[in-house]
This record gives sequence, structure tokens and C-alpha cells, in this order.
Amino acid sequence: MHARRHMLCAFVRSEVEGESKVRLIRLKNRVAPLKSLSIPRLELMACCIGARLVNSVIKAIDASGIKVILWSDSTVALWWIKEYGDWSVFVANRVNEIKELTGCYSWRHVPGNMNIADLLSRGCTPQQMLNSKWWEGPSWLKESPESWLLVTLFANLMK
Repeated sequence: MHARRHMLCAFVRSEVEGESKVRLIRLKNRVAPLKSLSIPRLELMACCIGARLVNSVIKAIDASGIKVILWSDSTVALWWIKEYGDWSVFVANRVNEIKELTGCYSWRHVPGNMNIADLLSRGCTPQQMLNSKWWEGPSWLKESPESWLLVTLFANLMK
């Protein structure tokens, strides 16, 4: 993650007759606040904005009841979301909002080098973006969920 901006992507994965399709349906690019925040706090902000993004997509396409998985490459932010602790006001407020918005969804870790949302924040040019398969999502997302070699840090926050 670039310390001054972050990007969030919402992809839809569907399977029809054994064939997986993944498509970008929404993208949000944000510039970090002027107030200096640590990288873990910026990553937690990205998770919070991602939770809002997912909720807006679900409402827009009337997709309640579908399986939702949220991904982050920040183990610190994921740990904050998973655990209950005596956090600072900033962290506690973001964690509470994330839990409210994503309580029944799974959060998983994706290694940074496999995080497609980091493509723009790592200096990808517009031409590289247009020529990439980025619009179709990461290749691993097209595979069966059972074959995803990504670590699930936790599932269903409400359990």
C-alpha cells in the first residue's frame, strides 16, 4: 500500500455450468487524510472503506444472502478486526463500524503480491491498467474456493 493512497475493488464471482467468471463491479480509490496516520491505521481505514463498499454493492444489486468474502493484505488490520481489545478511539471506532457492516462475512488474508487492489497504488500507468487482465480479477479467484491457498484468518465475526 502506498502511504498516501489506497484502492478498493469489488469483484463478483459466479459459476455457471462449472465455469467461473470474475468481474470487477466497483472500484474506489482514496487519498489518505492529510493528518499523518501509521500504515496499519491506513490499512484499517481501507478495510473500513471496503466494508462500506461491499454494503453499497449488496444494496445496489439486491444481493442479500450471497456469500461474501473480504480480503486484506494487512495482518495487523485483520487482527484488530478479529480480536476484542482496549484499542485507541481511532482503531475502536473503525473496528466497530467494520464489525457492524461485515459481521456475518468472512475476512481473509491475501499476500500483498497477490492483492490486485495494490496494482494502482504501486504505480501502474493507465496504459498498463487498460492492457491488463485486471478487469477480470485475480487469476486465483477464478479457481475453486477449496483450492485457494490463502490463509483464512477468521470466518464469521459473529460466531
